[in-house]
Amino acid sequence: MNLRVQDFDMNLEAGDYSDRFEVSFSSKTLNITETYFNDFNIIQNNNISELKIINPNALDITSLHVFDASGKQVLNENISEVKNTYTFSTKSLSDGVYIARIRLKNNQGFTKKVIVTNKK
Repeated sequence: MNLRVQDFDMNLEAGDYSDRFEVSFSSKTLNITETYFNDFNIIQNNNISELKIINPNALDITSLHVFDASGKQVLNENISEVKNTYTFSTKSLSDGVYIARIRLKNNQGFTKKVIVTNKK
């Protein structure tokens, strides 16, 4: 039974059922080009309150989203041109830990933890 296409419901008596159920996995993978995070880097420069994306392989980055520790999106940048370096101001962000997420044109996403301690 494939649980992705229909729900499954069962009522059992109390007890140990260690040999009745099986979980199986398929070896199929998505057909996407593999891109590794070392193809680019995200760096927070706290001295100048700037988040920098270094993109040496000129990957087609479409967006940058930054989220605070509670999951609230605090920065949303759409990127329309391919460059080797992008910079974004973090002056409006409070000191703390953030998650930066990059989205590529092929819909792959990458995340990295960023610590902001802006110098005042």
